[in-house]
Amino acid sequence: MKISNVLLCVLSILCSVIASVVAYFYLPNIVAIHWDLQGNVDKYGSRWIALMLLPFLMVLLMLLFTLLPRIFIKKINIKQFEPTYLYCIALVMVLMGYIHIITLWKNASGQLDIRRALVGGVALFFLLVGNVMGKIRKNYWLGIRTPWTLANDGVWYATHRFSAKCMVVMALITLVGVLTGLPIEWCLALLLLSVVAPVIYSYVIFRSIKI
Repeated sequence: MKISNVLLCVLSILCSVIASVVAYFYLPNIVAIHWDLQGNVDKYGSRWIALMLLPFLMVLLMLLFTLLPRIFIKKINIKQFEPTYLYCIALVMVLMGYIHIITLWKNASGQLDIRRALVGGVALFFLLVGNVMGKIRKNYWLGIRTPWTLANDGVWYATHRFSAKCMVVMALITLVGVLTGLPIEWCLALLLLSVVAPVIYSYVIFRSIKI
């Protein structure tokens, strides 16, 4: 992995571990680990689950993302866009670390709108990923992997160029919505649209080529 991406991944994991150590002294034995769309707690769990689960998953995913391309090199085939692939891995690690920290913060202080904090973080993630979607080359591991994009190089490239614009625009609108008090359901719908629209677009483009 590129050293800057490694450092970002390691830093994200380290910050998550430090947050867990600090939060240990403030959390009760039973904490909230999941919230519904209205911001109500719908699942509780042990303090240790809240402290350890995401840091453990971050380490596991970092190893997985690093080793899989080497094990299944022909299937995954990331050599053509390796810098983009590594950048996306680093962003996933940062997002997971962010989710871990805001979850602990919410449980420790209660002074946080967890829905807006979470949706805002995911929107920023979409914005940063969308910025490089057009650089992703055809593979079976990352990107808009529909039957139509995988079947045709032209459909793949057109879909990912469209997806890049769609994700960036929708993420920006979502961030504005989060900051200005737009209903959180609308914000989630915008993010969902940025994923669904490219899938539909890939089918339309594929059909137009076949016709």
